Amino acid sequence: RSPSSPSRLPALADAARVEAYRLGLVFFNKPLPVPAEIAPMTLLPSPVPLRQMEELRHLAPIFSRLMDRVACDVAWLAERLAPLRPVDAWTARLLDVAEEVYGINGAGKDPRSETRLLLTRQDYLPHSDGRYLQVEINTIAVAFAGITDQLAKLHTNMLRAHCPELTPAHGRPLPDNAPGADYARALAAAHEAYLADVRSSGAKPAGNSEF
Repeated sequence: RSPSSPSRLPALADAARVEAYRLGLVFFNKPLPVPAEIAPMTLLPSPVPLRQMEELRHLAPIFSRLMDRVACDVAWLAERLAPLRPVDAWTARLLDVAEEVYGINGAGKDPRSETRLLLTRQDYLPHSDGRYLQVEINTIAVAFAGITDQLAKLHTNMLRAHCPELTPAHGRPLPDNAPGADYARALAAAHEAYLADVRSSGAKPAGNSEF
């Protein structure tokens, strides 16, 4: 029977719920005290052709460099986002901070000369013609990176326990996928680079950074 067969879905859903709580795939969506909710997820992994996966992987650093260049062009950003000032207080404040630090009437720093870190998430959806099209690039809301590794474990367990007929076609069901650990290493490296920059400039580090 197909994994999506109506007769199998209740058992799959129940098993996925148990695994989600066991692996910590939960979050609090409202102020405490409230019960933890299961994070949005599929019952089984969605297969992606290897060729297309490698193509998307190859595009990731290209888009990251593009986003970095856009982020460093503060004047262009201020001009493009100016219409949002009256209706979006959050964006207005971000623009104020950017202009205070990088604007010609502010500190006048050059963002391209400073060490910077981009934590991004690029989202793609399958199109009807088989292509995977990018729908957005998250540059601030890189949510759920810390639970992706656990989600991969859940999907692997679901395949092995409930859909073994699908496992041989994929060999090892899912590769390791732990962006949360990668983000932590990137943050640590960025912190070390920041301290090195401060040491070389003779300035005092912000906050409680240790030399």
